[in-house]
Amino acid sequence: ALPIFLEECLGLSEISERVKNDFLTPAFISSRLLLSIIDDILDYSLILDNKFELNLTMQSLAKTVADSVENFKEKAERKGLKLNVVVNCSEPVLTDHQRLTQVLINMLSNSMKYSESGTISVTVDKTEKNLYRISVKDEGVRMNEETQQNLRKKLLFPTAHNKADISSSGIGFGLFLSNELIRRLGPEGMNTIDFESVHGEGTTFYFLVENKSLQKKSSFVSCDESI
Repeated sequence: ALPIFLEECLGLSEISERVKNDFLTPAFISSRLLLSIIDDILDYSLILDNKFELNLTMQSLAKTVADSVENFKEKAERKGLKLNVVVNCSEPVLTDHQRLTQVLINMLSNSMKYSESGTISVTVDKTEKNLYRISVKDEGVRMNEETQQNLRKKLLFPTAHNKADISSSGIGFGLFLSNELIRRLGPEGMNTIDFESVHGEGTTFYFLVENKSLQKKSSFVSCDESI
């Protein structure tokens, strides 16, 4: 309710642009990010209880990415970072765009945290008829080899680790949950988040999203269409 209220306030002509820019816009962005954290916690609970379901909607990935990036423009400006978006497809895609937004927010938050300069880029490419590769690249500090090995092991085999290990070095709650969401948003099988970290170039996290309209709807997925 709070994000909706603040968005309505931003549209009021009675409120000065200074108040909107200095107070209402930051509050609106913060409320959306807080709502995303709450959604993460709720989804984590549903996953643990085996009650998680996708809520499919039809929308372009360009809009989903743009909405996600919008939450970080002000912070990027304060840190002197550039945000770059390249979406090489325009067709609407049937997926859970709310959960995809949660994943992107988590990844962008990590990139912002570990970047002091340079550019953070979000790129969307169509790889197959019903698959899209989404990547988030930053120019921050490269992960050392040990951290990379531990992180890759935990992303590939998340059920092999105790729940208490989620907050240990190498994987945080946001990345753990994002990985669980991507396992459901992508093709069936071992679809997980992957990454590359190169000295002098930064780190790129990437994953696949499947267009569910080209797949038979399974019984555990709920569907709601909106443009």
